[in-house]
Amino acid sequence: MHALLDQLFHLYRLHFDAYSYATWLRPPFQLKHQSVRELGLTHIKYNNEQCAILTRTPLGMQCEVLYIYVKNRTCILDLARTMINLRFLSVQCYENCRNRQSSEANDQLIEWLQTRISSKWTIARYSHCYSPLVLWIR
Repeated sequence: MHALLDQLFHLYRLHFDAYSYATWLRPPFQLKHQSVRELGLTHIKYNNEQCAILTRTPLGMQCEVLYIYVKNRTCILDLARTMINLRFLSVQCYENCRNRQSSEANDQLIEWLQTRISSKWTIARYSHCYSPLVLWIR
């Protein structure tokens, strides 16, 4: 994978899917590429430890747009607080969908985030809990 990435000079977007056995087993934390600004990591549910590691990787530090599937709401908070270049976050939260399958669960998650996250972030939701929660910097 490193050799392939090294040949792609203007690679902006890097998305991983569930059909790739290698990425299913292990998150792509070791990868580096100078021009990547958008990551799609919806292939597995990321836990707090994996999210913390992601924020310290070269791809995580330069990431501006992130699509991710996380295990719980604290992961969302940690990503928004620690990814210094992040300006757009589309996140699905397993904990939120598992506990309640309604818009009420999304409303509670939004309220919880709004009391803990910087006011520079705007938070929006879609109509059902299996759709991503979207955060962006104003």
